[in-house]
Amino acid sequence: MQTETAKAEFPVRSGEELRNKKQKSLRRKKIRRSVGAYLYLGIGSIIMLYPLYFMLVGALLNREDFYQISAFPWPSSLSLENFGTYLFFFSDLKVLQSIALTLGVIAESAAIMILSSVVLAYIFSFIRFRFRGFIFMAFLAVTMIPGAATVASTFVMWARFPFAGGNNIFTGGSGFIGDPIVLFLININISPMNIFLYRQAFCSIGKEIGEAAEVDGANLFTVMFRIYLPLILPVLAYSLIGLFIGKWNDYSTCLYLMKGAEPEWTTIGYYINIVIEEATPQDGLPNYPLIYGVSAMMCLVPIVIFAFFQRWFIDGLSMGALKG
Repeated sequence: MQTETAKAEFPVRSGEELRNKKQKSLRRKKIRRSVGAYLYLGIGSIIMLYPLYFMLVGALLNREDFYQISAFPWPSSLSLENFGTYLFFFSDLKVLQSIALTLGVIAESAAIMILSSVVLAYIFSFIRFRFRGFIFMAFLAVTMIPGAATVASTFVMWARFPFAGGNNIFTGGSGFIGDPIVLFLININISPMNIFLYRQAFCSIGKEIGEAAEVDGANLFTVMFRIYLPLILPVLAYSLIGLFIGKWNDYSTCLYLMKGAEPEWTTIGYYINIVIEEATPQDGLPNYPLIYGVSAMMCLVPIVIFAFFQRWFIDGLSMGALKG
């Protein structure tokens, strides 16, 4: 009797019922997690996209209407005049001159970066010599020095460059300060981080393929630039994207090296700030539609570059981190 009573009060469940109950519990947890994740991502996306919406749509308004808008601006009517703030970026000759100068600086910097990084990475990968590891670590240690720490010394170096800008030997003139040529001269350097990435990629490939090419009569530069370089295109794309975005957005270089120069002879990252400053009239009310339109076009170029080379950008990060 006691056993039957216990069974009635505590019915024994079969294994299948327990599994079904467990599956239902896991399904409910999964649904709650999914709903929470989508809510979090949705709210986060709205918060991040709202400033972008405000900038893109606010640029379509005229200056008077902008100061009467609500939290969600929208033009009362759309015409070609509404896009004048966007077209200004490509219609002003001074802006185009600054863009051309910036692209020239980027092209020269890219050529020097590829040449120096490939040669030094190949040397540190496959050519043995004394203190190779120490020298390589010294190269990497340079990356720990913040760029702001070298601003003063860089300015003094180019300001007192011998026989430039009225200087006799070290003083007497302004050197290369304010001269657009300094924007090209400062690119004559090496990038330790790119050397590191290229070296890691070369080591992941191995030296056998280079040795086989040398047996077939290839010289050293042929091995480096026609054998190894095409095999590390993802790393190359990664370094070029970083270089392009850095030079395109560069503001500080012209701030201290191009003092007194004509604005159109500065890079676009600096010149566009001058345009924004000039968009504030005497009454103190900034021309935000022009500022938004110019800022949107400044952002558009890096976004297009990154979107087009996104796959190589990600592959370059993983390829350069395989092994030492």
